[in-house]
Order: sequence, then C-alpha cells, then structure tokens
Amino acid sequence: MQRVYDTSNIFSGDLLAKYKSDFVDLAVKDTIDKDKVYAITSYVENLQLYFNKNLLSQNGIALPARTWKEVEKHVPLLNKRNPNTQNFDISAISLGTGGRGLEGSPNINRHEDIIPMLLFQSGGQLYDSQSNKVVFGSSPNTIDQETGVSTTTGFGELDEESQAFRAVEFYTDFADLTSSRYSWNTASPQNIDAFSEGKLAYMIHFSYMKDILQERNSRLPFDVAPLPQLDPEIKKTYGFFFMDGMNRKLETDSSQALKKSAAEKFLYYLSLPESQRQFVANTKLPASRKDIVEEQLKSSDQIRVLLMVPYMLIITTNLMLLKQSKSGLI
Repeated sequence: MQRVYDTSNIFSGDLLAKYKSDFVDLAVKDTIDKDKVYAITSYVENLQLYFNKNLLSQNGIALPARTWKEVEKHVPLLNKRNPNTQNFDISAISLGTGGRGLEGSPNINRHEDIIPMLLFQSGGQLYDSQSNKVVFGSSPNTIDQETGVSTTTGFGELDEESQAFRAVEFYTDFADLTSSRYSWNTASPQNIDAFSEGKLAYMIHFSYMKDILQERNSRLPFDVAPLPQLDPEIKKTYGFFFMDGMNRKLETDSSQALKKSAAEKFLYYLSLPESQRQFVANTKLPASRKDIVEEQLKSSDQIRVLLMVPYMLIITTNLMLLKQSKSGLI
C-alpha cells in the first residue's frame, strides 16, 4: 500500500525526534533549523591512514601507527634515501609541503584538509561562532576566561603559543631537512603516484581513494587504518559530507507549493533506511544513518566513521533542491 505523507507534518513530533536519533550528530546539526528539516545527508566522508603492508612488515612494524608519536618512531625505519641525490627512494609519510612540488605540480593531494585536521586534533579551531571571529592563530592567552570568546580581530601573525602554530610547525617538520620527522620534500613525486608504486609507506586520504589505488595497481599490498591521534583516548579526524536540501525560497513562495511538497517528500524518502542502504551499497561511502554505519562496520568494507562537527560550507543551487557539502572535524 502506497504511503501518503502530510508534508506539513514531515519530520515533526515523533518523526523529528526519530530523525535526530537515527542520524549522526553532524547530519542533524546542519540539516535542521528551528525544528525544520531542510536537507538530508547521504554520507559522511573522512580522512584515513593508508599504509603499505609490505613496507611496514619488511621494516619490523607489525601494526600501522595509532598515534603521531608512533609515526615519528616509524619515520627512520621506513625512509630510504638515495645516496647520490639524497632524495627519497622510499618515504615514510607524505606530509610537510604546501601541496606543490617541482615545476608547480601538486605532490600532496588533500593537504588542504590535513592541516586543519592537525589543528583540530590539537584542540584548536578556525572560527569562533560566539564572537563571529577568525581565531586560527589565537592562543589560550587571547581567549577571555569568563566568556570563552576570542579577543583577536583576525589572522594577523600566528601566536607561537597557539594550537595553529603548533599544528603548522608539526606539519612542516616532515619537509624540514633538519627535523627527525623529515620524510618528504618538493622534489618528491605526487604522493598518490608514490603510494601506488610502492614508494610511500603512509598516506592520508579519504575512503574513496581505495578504489582509485586498486585500479592503478591491483597488486598493491595496502590497507586502511584510522588516523593517528595526538591522544589515543580522544579520536578525531576530518572530513566532509554532501546533502540534498530544499531551497528555502520555496518556504515563502506560495506559487511554488507543488515543488515544495515534492521536495519535502523526496527528503523524507532519502532519510529512510532502505534509501540510505541502497546508496551506500552502490557507492561504498560511509553512511550518515547510525544503523547503516553499524552495518558497514560489521561488513567486509573497511569503512571507519567518527562523528563530525562542521566547519566549511560550499553550496550550489538548483530550483527545487540545494546540493551542499561541508567539511569539518569528525
């Protein structure tokens, strides 16, 4: 029997409470405004640690690094430098450069996501929603102790006591010739190429990279693990999600009532477990419904999902639905 929905009551009352409990926190936080659901998130993507199983085992490393301290211990074991050029024949991990190598070509894919991830892992933030100020370079000394609001006015110079300074310094150490973390430089190849050719032990990327690597080299002995953490008891990663959302102009334009009704029904359909299950079965992406996440974690697909707190927003618009993507701390 076909179900008929009263669109004025979709996601209200018990249905709204169920929606809030069924989806991961990020999907709920950024799709609801004043108890009105305007969008549905189909998946939540996150950064992960790719590792070459052979390179680790050949160098006496039984398990991939779980913390950044373990990464530092693995660097001298995994690095192999050419005695003639002093460049890396094999690198431990691709970190440290601004994503640009020789002749302007990129050599760290997704570096723009890795640096904010390190910032968030260290307890920092980019934007203070209370004061509506950028706090990227703020230190604890520039935070009002009573209100918790940043007293900075913008980027300015990085405060050396700030989490941002420490995160950037930690990242760039991996491309610093004088650092014990040194494992990458501007002469290094594009990191996806290096990893797929077995010349890179660790690479940070999103889960979709798994299929790309398998297509490039079907015999590549790699696996995926959660990101290394500063504190093993506090697990944080970084990622993004995409949502299908209703154009809010439909809310106030009575001439668009049919489109508004169709959009609301479609959002409800997208929220159903069978719809979400079919989507992730076809895409192999991490789900946004908690029950589907549990199913994925029990399956053979190595998909690891942690809860998100949003940061950046990109929006493209069409007449009935908005396509949104957000990135942030998971």
